[in-house]
Amino acid sequence: MINLPTRKNWLKHHSNTSGFTLLELLVVVLMIGILAALGIPSWISLVNNNKISNAQSEVFQAMRDAQSKAKVRKTTWEARFKNGQNANGNPAIQWSVNSASGSPIWRTISSPGVQVDTALTDMNKIGESWSVQFDYKGEVKVTDQGKKITVVIGNGGGRKKCVFVKTTLGALKTAEGDKCNN
Repeated sequence: MINLPTRKNWLKHHSNTSGFTLLELLVVVLMIGILAALGIPSWISLVNNNKISNAQSEVFQAMRDAQSKAKVRKTTWEARFKNGQNANGNPAIQWSVNSASGSPIWRTISSPGVQVDTALTDMNKIGESWSVQFDYKGEVKVTDQGKKITVVIGNGGGRKKCVFVKTTLGALKTAEGDKCNN
């Protein structure tokens, strides 16, 4: 005959060992807190790096779009950038691609919190914006060669990325970190 444990016997053997003690629970909560404290700065750094990379890519694409339109339409086009705000009131870069004789129609870059670094950006300044113009061949003026726009999170001091107008032929180059200081 098989001896099956009765409910009374089961409770007698397991009632003292089920669940966690208060000390065990506190240790687990403390370990989770320590891991979170170590992981949050890395997560924030990852998010900020993603934002600044996306902003650099959008700046590059706007400049490439202006260059392409200049070639296709056989007239001077420009890419303009300025510090502004997005629809939520957060700091964001605004950009426009338009003919040099037209008025800018401002769009907002999709990465909030990213700004143009005013100290490291040396493109042509028009009011509160920076501009690079491409002629009917997609080339830039000799004076615009080597000019750059630098983007940073917030007011700078952290990670920075930039887009250079490398040659008078309009070659564009991206860089980051100390390479944006030149």
